[in-house]
Amino acid sequence: MSILKKLKLTNDEFASLCRKTLVDLGFSQKISYQADQFCLHLGSKGSISYLSNAHRAYLSEEKPKNRHAVLQKFIQSILENCGRSFPKHLNSAKNDILPGVRENGFVETMRILSQFEYARPVSIINKAINQDFISLLQYNSENSISTLSGETLKT
Repeated sequence: MSILKKLKLTNDEFASLCRKTLVDLGFSQKISYQADQFCLHLGSKGSISYLSNAHRAYLSEEKPKNRHAVLQKFIQSILENCGRSFPKHLNSAKNDILPGVRENGFVETMRILSQFEYARPVSIINKAINQDFISLLQYNSENSISTLSGETLKT
């Protein structure tokens, strides 16, 4: 791949690069690409990784070394999320729980997506701040932050 072409990776090319990197790092589960959503479906549990933020960060770096670092960090977060076991009780994870703020539409979007992914809605732990924003709980790890749902904390 020429340097000029590498600077302008299309969505499909970036998804292919992510897939290859995942396999190279030992991810052995099924990986499928959904072009219209620009995401990868990973494994049998229905994990989805959306690629737009990583792609944008990748393209914003001018030096190949920095691009490689962006890609590696993103792929490591995918690998961590696929193998992650969330804490079973809030008390056991309190040092790794952070508050988050999102637009109200986030919860509805996640509820709809979860119906497609898991054939049931997921209940995001949240509280309205005002008519436009909610606060929610997020689990912090070394490479990523994930929104907690009621299902992740059930015993």
